[in-house]
Amino acid sequence: FRREKNQSLQLEAFAKVLTRVPSAKMTMMGAVRPNVADDQALLQELKSEAGRLGIEDNVTFKVNAPWPEVLAELNRARVAIHTMKDEHFGIALLEFMSAGCVVVAKNSGGPRDDIVGSGADAVGFLAEDADGYAAAIVEVLSGWSSQKITFLRDKAAKKLDSFNNDAEFGDVFAAKLSEIAV
Repeated sequence: FRREKNQSLQLEAFAKVLTRVPSAKMTMMGAVRPNVADDQALLQELKSEAGRLGIEDNVTFKVNAPWPEVLAELNRARVAIHTMKDEHFGIALLEFMSAGCVVVAKNSGGPRDDIVGSGADAVGFLAEDADGYAAAIVEVLSGWSSQKITFLRDKAAKKLDSFNNDAEFGDVFAAKLSEIAV
């Protein structure tokens, strides 16, 4: 749990989701580093905020969960959200996509430019604020057929493959360098 991840925005968005999908559940996972008081303080603030928003019965906090438990949670989830602004890349997004989650990410930095994308090529949703996150989540939870989710998962799988292709990575890297070369 880190302040730069803006996890309070996740709670704010989820509170809005619950007004449309009252049965929704959220699992917030993260690490609390030993001897880092701010991590523990933030976790307590987030729990208090969930109470203040009246969503504590629908939110579970999993702290320092072992990787197999994280994977199990991701495999159960339909949607995963990422709220850090100007994230340089966002490896967590690839983990979400690999687990088959529909991704809703901050419309900035690497998540926008390198991973999720926009338009017909998008492999998820981009959002700016709690309303945008909530709208995307509600759309998936209440309006998407299993075929539509499978279609997006297949697109995401192809996107994931592009990160595993060293030759393609080299070509893309060289092209990006040529864009900034003077």
